[in-house]
Amino acid sequence: RKGSSVMPVLLGRAAGRFREIVRPLSRLSPTCTGVPCHTKARCEFVRGDKLFSGGAGADGAAVELASLVPPRLKDAVANDESMPLTLILHGLLGSATNWRSVVARPDVLAGRYVCALDLRNHGRSAHAETMTYPQMARDVLEFVDTHLGVREISVIGHSMGGKVAMELALAYPERIANLVVVDISPVAYSGTLMHTAIIEAMAVMDLSALTSPADARAALKEVIPNAETREFVLTNLVVDPATKKYKWKVNVAAIHRGLTSGGLTGFSAPSATPFAGPCLWIKGGKSKYIDPLAHSEVMHTHFPLCEMHTIDNSGHWPHHETPQAFLDILNPWFATKARKLP
Repeated sequence: RKGSSVMPVLLGRAAGRFREIVRPLSRLSPTCTGVPCHTKARCEFVRGDKLFSGGAGADGAAVELASLVPPRLKDAVANDESMPLTLILHGLLGSATNWRSVVARPDVLAGRYVCALDLRNHGRSAHAETMTYPQMARDVLEFVDTHLGVREISVIGHSMGGKVAMELALAYPERIANLVVVDISPVAYSGTLMHTAIIEAMAVMDLSALTSPADARAALKEVIPNAETREFVLTNLVVDPATKKYKWKVNVAAIHRGLTSGGLTGFSAPSATPFAGPCLWIKGGKSKYIDPLAHSEVMHTHFPLCEMHTIDNSGHWPHHETPQAFLDILNPWFATKARKLP
């Protein structure tokens, strides 16, 4: 976008080394202020300066994605270092910022670049009329090919992002070295678990009448009685700088279509060939999204090397609810079980 103040820093690859391709990282605006991270350095957002493949999702084309850049990746780029890349994909109504306190930790996946993405219709990424797992997988690969230029990546996906990660592994196995799925299975889910009622409540809310986030909080209380979930949803309520009115950061209409059509609630394996690479599954012990007995067969059919770990005192967001227990599983697995990349 000509004149944009947010330019891509991620990042070409030449002669086997990552390098910065556009502007100094210091030109980017920080996004971690006020967030409890385990390092004083701030993560920063980056978004490409052009739309991929001819526009924001037109005719199934890939859309522009925003990324959360951790301090370690910034330092590695500045020093022209090379390490394997791991991408993190968030869940429904989430964004890359859900992972910033994890991404910013100096002890997460030592020896690897880690970068979190906003998926289409979420966070700071572009909006599109349609939203399917094949489309979101293509968005991710387009981002990698356009800004990173690496052949193979590891991917960590939570909930909806976990299904995008599974789609990537099954449709493009030559591109995925290691797969980590957090609290989701390759099965269809009911609208209740996929928060259809929440999306419908967001869709009918009269945003023009809101005078503060407290008004939205009160309006959502009946549909979302759990206070923590309600606050999570309200992270998507922002003020439009042009109109000074409240708006939803996520594309509510497109997400609702994806849920009601079954495109987001279901999962259809893009290939009958299983993913032969290493695969880690992390389940929240108090979550209902993974039924080890009912889902084990389909999981091993598509991902025969999958290894299940359960965090007993965690719900659907183990990376947020129990971050140390989450990393105590993730780090050793990558160190000892994951396939090494040059």
